[in-house]
This record gives sequence, C-alpha cells and structure tokens, in this order.
Amino acid sequence: MQGREQQCSSSCGSGVQKRELRCSERDTRGGFTELPSRRCRHTAKPLNLDLQQLCNPGACPEPAHISPGRGPSTMVSGWFSSPWQQCSVSCGGGVQTRGVQCLRQGRPTAGCLLHQRPVTSRACNTHFCPAARPVPAHRPPWVTAAAPPRKGKP
Repeated sequence: MQGREQQCSSSCGSGVQKRELRCSERDTRGGFTELPSRRCRHTAKPLNLDLQQLCNPGACPEPAHISPGRGPSTMVSGWFSSPWQQCSVSCGGGVQTRGVQCLRQGRPTAGCLLHQRPVTSRACNTHFCPAARPVPAHRPPWVTAAAPPRKGKP
C-alpha cells in the first residue's frame, strides 16, 4: 500500500488535503508499481497514517471587484474554485475533483446562487488502458542445452 497526497481543497482559507491509499508494490528500481485494488483487498491498511489534514490556514485575499459608488461592506458574493486535483486513474475512466466555495470578502458565505455553482467533479482519462504486454518466455542463463550423447567410449 502506498499513499499519495492530493492538492489542498482550497487555494486559500482553511482547506483539506487528503491522502489516498493505492494498491502498489515496490519495483526493482525502488519505485512503486500500481496494482489493481483487488490485489490488496486482504492487506491490512497502516493504522498510523493520517488520511486527511488541514491546509492553507491563511485568510483568502479580499475580492477587488467593488461596484461603483459602493463601499467594501456591500461587496458581491461569488463562487471560488480550487485547482482541479489529479485524476484518480491514469486510464480507463477516472474522476477529477476540486473545492468550490461561496465567498464574500474572502470569507465563506451563503449568498451565492446555487444554479451558478461551478461543478466539483468531472470525468478524466477516459481512454482505454493499454493491454498488458505478455512476458517473453526466456531461459534463465544457468540452464544450458544438453550436449547430444557421444557414441563409443568416453
């Protein structure tokens, strides 16, 4: 099992950063090769691994759009989105997610129109996965062809 951190759910203000566990095994180069999740279904998950943590504790900057003749106290609320996270899979159809918040003066609020809310997930990497290449059959170097039997005396 290997954990991979995702981006923070918010680019400012308090967000959440998740760590996703993936089924994998160490390869010969010291890296990890991802495996189908069914291969790890009987593997115990680490108990000491935090799968979620707070991130970007700083306050969001205040929006600069002020209506003419109005002060900062009447600033408009608006939807703000964090960047799209990495796709959940490299092929075969996955999901990308992002955080979306309604903010007014950099603070969460309920003053945004729901029908204008940006989407929080989308399909990604919908192409088929390449077929696994068959491992070529080869003889280990210590196996040699047997010499034909000699006729006569040794």
